[in-house]
Amino acid sequence: MENTRHTDYLSTFKESFYVLTEVDVEKLPLQKAFRSNHFALIVCTKGEFVFKHNLLPQTIKKSQACIILHNSLNLIEHISEDFSFHCLAFTLPFLEQLAISLSTDDIFKLFNSTTQLHYELSDNETADLCAEMSLLRKKTISLGDRSEPWDPIKYLILTIFSDFGIIFSKYNQVSQNTNFTRREALVSGFLKLLMTHFTRQRSVNFYADQLFITPKYLSQVTREVTNKTAGEIIDEFIIREAKILLESPAQNVAMVTSSLGFSDQSFFGKFFKRHTGLSPSSYRSKSKTPHNQPF
Repeated sequence: MENTRHTDYLSTFKESFYVLTEVDVEKLPLQKAFRSNHFALIVCTKGEFVFKHNLLPQTIKKSQACIILHNSLNLIEHISEDFSFHCLAFTLPFLEQLAISLSTDDIFKLFNSTTQLHYELSDNETADLCAEMSLLRKKTISLGDRSEPWDPIKYLILTIFSDFGIIFSKYNQVSQNTNFTRREALVSGFLKLLMTHFTRQRSVNFYADQLFITPKYLSQVTREVTNKTAGEIIDEFIIREAKILLESPAQNVAMVTSSLGFSDQSFFGKFFKRHTGLSPSSYRSKSKTPHNQPF
């Protein structure tokens, strides 16, 4: 009985994280929006990776790293032919398990940060993180279904977090000494609010009130920073989420309408068609081919 419990726990442990490398590039779906189920730490060793993270453009190249936040909205726009990377993806419960059992509160600070998601790495930092991720992947595969001790794997993951924590601290210290403009801070605050409320609040007035500014000023600032008004960003966020839900076999149009807080299917249908040129049903029919979600 003890061995069965150990094996079950091992299976759960292994499902809560994984490592991707250049052989997994096909798991990165181009031009398909998805909401991340995991946190992810991506290190680029060659080429270029262009994507949007919560509607904000991101590009990582050789010797750069980025963090993908849990529950973030992502769209991969371009992957160069020579793109090579290492990615550690892990769930929120796994993060909590590590932090609680090993008293590493800094892990929470690291992966709850939304102010710095992109990092320049030295050659040594890149080599160390990639070597550790490669070893982690190798050890995870070699472990297979055996119920032998998994602590070495767990401590290796913690080593990766600790090494990246040093990089994070370096950037965090720099950011504290750098003026984060009021406009950038407002847009960041707006996007955080949007992540929480977009399924129920589509009014620019609501977000402006939460930020103690006028709707006109909010749209002015978002246009300066992102080239889009606040209303355009809200609509884009809703459309991206609607596409993700419509592509799911488990969701029908009525369920998507309800999930996004629309009063009826007719209103949602007009909104969706105005922005995409297709009705929700037509889009759903054209998007039946499933795509991989990398993290």
